[in-house]
Amino acid sequence: MARGLHYHVKPPAGMPLDWGHPLVRDMVGCCVMNEGGGNCTNYASPDRPLAKLLATGVTWAPGATGGPGLKFTAGELRENASKALFDITDYLTVSALINTSQTATFGFIVGKSNTASSNGGYLLTVGTGFVNNGPAFTVNGGASIQIAKEAATFLDKWIHVCGVVNKDLSGNARVALYVDGIDQGTYTTSGTFTTILGNNSDVTIGTDDTGNFNFEGGIDHAMIWKRALSEFEARRLASNPWQIFQRPTHTQVSVAAEVLTRRRMVMGLGV
Repeated sequence: MARGLHYHVKPPAGMPLDWGHPLVRDMVGCCVMNEGGGNCTNYASPDRPLAKLLATGVTWAPGATGGPGLKFTAGELRENASKALFDITDYLTVSALINTSQTATFGFIVGKSNTASSNGGYLLTVGTGFVNNGPAFTVNGGASIQIAKEAATFLDKWIHVCGVVNKDLSGNARVALYVDGIDQGTYTTSGTFTTILGNNSDVTIGTDDTGNFNFEGGIDHAMIWKRALSEFEARRLASNPWQIFQRPTHTQVSVAAEVLTRRRMVMGLGV
């Protein structure tokens, strides 16, 4: 099938990822949240193309670009059927679009953790519990490493948050946080740990694995990769998160319209 243009706004439900797009390489999960109703949402994955996340206690609301998204108060999305795919211990990226005013309580955006450093995993969060009360990215390798942003600069608007784990030449983990594509700082774990600890936690959105730290606000388009996005890629993703979806070419649209017209004529419905 010929490749089409890419979306610049949130695509409708059912639109395929462009598996040839460089930002899709080594992606393990992409939760688009564009169904607009129901109690589950699809996530695209090369390993589980028809996978769904079960939604509990969430409501559909306008998303980042006016399409549907999910509003969280004390709800969650959860994946436990294939959680081993997300047990990533080395190179990692996790991202999401969020809209929140949460600072007084600790909210879990997306990750694979129960938040205890000894239990490993990784998590994007907001609120108290880490420095600055703003968006934070944490990885646990027996000890915790966090990078965070000041709260006052992100409240009540859609922002893109992206946490990345890379390696330096000595094999130490390098932990970075990008907010709207801007580097918020990098921490190298020299002498602390070299890999993220694996765990048996579920992959969750909107709360941690134990269900104790609820996110309050909107979440849209959460993604996880088993590689480290570069700073350029993080900036490119923040500028247009929807570019990884393939939009049909004019030729494909014309062919589909012609097929529909022929069907209507055969059925005697006219054009």
